[in-house]
Amino acid sequence: LSHSIKNILQGIRGGADVVQMALKKSSLDEAKTGWKMLERNLDKVQTLTMNMLAYSKPRRPTFELTHLPHVLNECLELVRHVAADRKVTLLTEISTTQPPIPIDADGIHQAVLNLLVNAIDAVEPAHGVVTLSSQYNAVSQMSIIEVQDNGVGIPEKDLEKIFLPFFSTKGQRGTGLGLAVTQKIVEEHNGSIQIISKVGQGTTFRIRLPMNAAPAPDQTQFPQ
Repeated sequence: LSHSIKNILQGIRGGADVVQMALKKSSLDEAKTGWKMLERNLDKVQTLTMNMLAYSKPRRPTFELTHLPHVLNECLELVRHVAADRKVTLLTEISTTQPPIPIDADGIHQAVLNLLVNAIDAVEPAHGVVTLSSQYNAVSQMSIIEVQDNGVGIPEKDLEKIFLPFFSTKGQRGTGLGLAVTQKIVEEHNGSIQIISKVGQGTTFRIRLPMNAAPAPDQTQFPQ
C-alpha cells in the first residue's frame, strides 16, 4: 500500500510540475496535459482510499430497490476519460427492462468500478475493448453483471488466488485490494462472482445478484 501511495503521489507531483511550467509559459495545451495527470492520480487516490475502507471496516449494506442500469451507467461515466486516454473502446449491453432490485447502490457501484478499472488496465492501448453488460433472469430471479475484456488474460495458476487480499497480477502497479473488495461486497449481497479467463484471449468477471439479497424486515420494529 505504501508503494502504491508513493507512486500516486509521484504522479500528482509530476502533474503539478507540468501545470506550473505551463503557467510560466502561458501554455494552455501544456496546462491541460498536466491537469489530466492530476485528475488521473486523484481518481487513483479516491479508489485506493475507498477500497482500503471497504476492506478494513465491517460494512452494513443499506438495501434499497434500485434501477441497476442507472448505477452501471454512472460507473461507465467515471471510467470514460480513463478509457479515452488509453484509446480503449467501451461497449455496453445493458438491458433497460430489468426490474429494480434490492442492492446497496454504493457498494455495487464500487464493486463494478473496480472491475472496469482492472479491465481497462488489462487491455492494450489503442486495441483494447471492454464490455459492460447486464440482464435479469426471471427464472432464477438473478441480475447478472459482466465485465469482459480482450486483454492478456490471467494464467491458470493465478486464478485461484485472484481474490486474495494483496495478491495482484499487476506487480508493483497494483494493490491487490480491488478484487478482494469486489468479492466482499458481492457476498454481502448473498451473490457470487465468477472469473473466466484464458491467456491471450481476455477475461470475463460475472456477478450474480439475487432478488432476495436484502434481509426481511424485522417485524418487531413495526408494532401494530
